[in-house]
Amino acid sequence: MQEVFSIDMRDYITQGVKMTDNIDLMAIITEWEYLFHKKHTPYFATHLFANYKFMSLLDYILLAEDNLYQCGMDIIDGDFDVETNSKMDEHSKFRTIYGLGSEIKDNYGEPIYLVKDESLSDGIVILKHISENDNEDEIAPVPKGIKEKTLV
Repeated sequence: MQEVFSIDMRDYITQGVKMTDNIDLMAIITEWEYLFHKKHTPYFATHLFANYKFMSLLDYILLAEDNLYQCGMDIIDGDFDVETNSKMDEHSKFRTIYGLGSEIKDNYGEPIYLVKDESLSDGIVILKHISENDNEDEIAPVPKGIKEKTLV
């Protein structure tokens, strides 16, 4: 199960705050997480998919001036996993932030894994629930003609 959300990346300054109303991007992600759970109760989002530009904005919000870390696992051959990305970290000058802690009361602190998906347009974010029992061989594309949810 998945939900597609979007923001206009041009509305955000590098600190991750929306210029027009000072809404913090992390607060928006928490709102998306809540909306996902509300629609798919009892399930919670376990993965957040977005492109490099969105992840770079998260890098700055979470890590500010520290340029030794970057948010999001890479998709390799249509798949992703922590183990493969961890092995890549061993040979990189960067270290990967693999996930965020959930902010939903009944799921607080559980990981929401961050996955870089360059097939997504700027500002498109997909929240998914992928259980450990799911055998997803590839990342499902954004359905054509979907009406994206935008938080304003």
